[in-house]
Amino acid sequence: MELLKGGGITTTVRDVEICLDKEILGIILWVPVKGIRTIEGCKPFSDFTKLSTKYGDVKNAGLPKKFLKGEYQLLFEFINKVLVSIIEKRTVASVADLFLMEKLDELEEINLPVIMLEHMHRVMTWKKAKHGIPYGYLLNFVFIHFEVPLGRGVPGTTKQMFTAATLLECECVEGKARGRSQKVVSRGLGTNDGNEQVLQKLRDENTMLLKTNASLSEEVKALNKQLIKAYEDTNERLSMLMRTLNPLPPPS
Repeated sequence: MELLKGGGITTTVRDVEICLDKEILGIILWVPVKGIRTIEGCKPFSDFTKLSTKYGDVKNAGLPKKFLKGEYQLLFEFINKVLVSIIEKRTVASVADLFLMEKLDELEEINLPVIMLEHMHRVMTWKKAKHGIPYGYLLNFVFIHFEVPLGRGVPGTTKQMFTAATLLECECVEGKARGRSQKVVSRGLGTNDGNEQVLQKLRDENTMLLKTNASLSEEVKALNKQLIKAYEDTNERLSMLMRTLNPLPPPS
């Protein structure tokens, strides 16, 4: 693989020449080429770090995954498996990871083609021996587009999937992981046990919200009654004051 100055790559796969830039990759993957374009040198605001962690005041660099709240652990897994994927399992969030998590949490668009190409450049220039070319399952679409002859597909490992075990590991649901036999949550509803736990959690939260809403409604009614009474009392006092200051003339 050769790196191009404009951020693209060129390579040969099974005697088929492939040249990729952000526009071509966006067309192949059916995603827009807009949004966050780089993670190099980017870092989150300190308020986000406090919001996303269980312990509040922690440093951005080298943040262990288990220090994060459940929903942010899940975002961390999404970054590892989709945005800046890598073969090794990572359990420590970098500053760049936290930056991407913050942008995802704020519903900002991420420029996937540019981020992918930037990450490929980074992987190509790493000095570490242990790393692999990322985005294997997405690059299959690239190979098909350029008509590269492919062999029979092999299912990805559970490390690349989002399963009910992923939700358990990220502390998004309660229970015990049942191993690799669980169905992939991202492809459907997942396992019945996992679904029931999620649904029960939602039911419990809904019940609590209904009770809170009913309690607040009663408080609002009581406050309205107090305000009306205070308004009436104030009017009566003002009327008495006006009668004192402006007594009626004696009858003629």
